[in-house]
Amino acid sequence: MQVTYNSFLPTYKTPFGAVTRQTPVQFTISVQTVTPVKQIDLCVAHDGQWDDEQALPLHPISPTMYTATFIPTQVGLYFYYFRIETTTMTAYYGCVDGGYGGPGVQYVLREHVQMYQLTILKAVETLPQWYREGVAYQIFVDRFNNGNADGHVNAPKPNSFIYGQLTDRPLYVRDEHRAILRWDFYGGNLRGISAKIPYLQRLGVTIIYLTPIFEASSNHRYDTGDYLKIDPVVGDLTDFDNLVAAVHRAGMRLILDGVFNHVGVDSKYFNQAGHYPTVGATQSTTSPYYPWFTFIIPTITIAGGASVICRQLIKTIQHTAILSLVNPIRSLIIGRNAVWMAGA
Repeated sequence: MQVTYNSFLPTYKTPFGAVTRQTPVQFTISVQTVTPVKQIDLCVAHDGQWDDEQALPLHPISPTMYTATFIPTQVGLYFYYFRIETTTMTAYYGCVDGGYGGPGVQYVLREHVQMYQLTILKAVETLPQWYREGVAYQIFVDRFNNGNADGHVNAPKPNSFIYGQLTDRPLYVRDEHRAILRWDFYGGNLRGISAKIPYLQRLGVTIIYLTPIFEASSNHRYDTGDYLKIDPVVGDLTDFDNLVAAVHRAGMRLILDGVFNHVGVDSKYFNQAGHYPTVGATQSTTSPYYPWFTFIIPTITIAGGASVICRQLIKTIQHTAILSLVNPIRSLIIGRNAVWMAGA
């Protein structure tokens, strides 16, 4: 059996990409087989509603091409695959394992199928022209440029590794479990970016996109420690204001990377190591930040029949803790973003 489908091509899926709710999406698949085709179904389920999977029959439009139209009714993510039945077998066609779309592969068993994703939007945003047609330059702040005349690193963090020369090769200091023991810093900062604006202009850059600049433990700062503070290693509010002014004088735009899916485990909100004076979610259930995270409370039976309750975060990634995005978090993010956006 030869099956052909490509979610990136309009021959097989139209419209391309994400659509709004109630937009008809046409799926077409090519199936060539020696034995007659009994039925081909487009199997679709909304994210989390796996028991409500729909099976839409595809009808032939040529000896080898079959099509069906699906109309999404909910905003969010749908997942889909194709089920192909002939007189002698049933095969499945889905996304390549670990892939993001495009051509797929055949699967023998349903439980092995990796499904394609269909994104349904509440509305289509009208993006400004400067964003749609601009030339963006992303800057990993620590690795870009140190604007201090003597090259010193601003406010070095405790137990960090600072390079002696800019020509030194990057090295993460790890333990036997590959966990990072010392975050390494070259000392790039906001002043250094301001100094390089003429260079960026010569490149034709119109948008500067910064990796996170908020206080954090790491050099990349995707483990936010405090959404309300600029990391002192990259500078302060005066440096930020000066950068924004310089960017605007150059007729450019500035985009800040905000990390709102998770925070650092050593953040003021989780405070696993107790570095902050606040009571973090990991320290007490009465912490104002405790509802920000999802915990499980397993009971463990020990020798003698006694039980102990262990508090554990249900979702963690190394150095970060996943946020639940409850209302207090949204209020903080929206309120503080208004301040940073007003500046940028």
